[in-house]
Amino acid sequence: MRQFLVVAAALYCTALWTGPARAWGHSSCCCIPCPVVEEKKPALKRYLRVEQSEKELIVTEEKKVPCEVVTHHKCTVLVNETVIDPCTGCAKTVCRPVEQIREERCVVERIVEEKKKIKVNLIKLVPFEAEEVEKPKPPAPCPPPCPH
Repeated sequence: MRQFLVVAAALYCTALWTGPARAWGHSSCCCIPCPVVEEKKPALKRYLRVEQSEKELIVTEEKKVPCEVVTHHKCTVLVNETVIDPCTGCAKTVCRPVEQIREERCVVERIVEEKKKIKVNLIKLVPFEAEEVEKPKPPAPCPPPCPH
């Protein structure tokens, strides 16, 4: 009978010492409850995305083209002429004005517009919103158990 009482007392002490298993190894006697982990909504952040597209444009290009221009100028030139005086019969030299038309040629550059089709890459920055993913934080430790 004595052995039975010793074994019963040893089992009772072992049961009190081990206690029921709890999460994170804490006993059931917490004076302050463990903090509740709040789930945060992911915050939306604004970012810019690059979009590239090809577009065909019509461009006006100016070119210089050489062109010959001919102009006519009227001018008066004095020409020597020998005239015989009817009264005296003497010959004398006289300068008589004569009109002449002269041609002048020169090269002038004209500007000619030429339309061309070209392909260009257009780059646009487009705003968009995305959720910011945060790393999960480990749970806060529970306070130490209350002394009995």
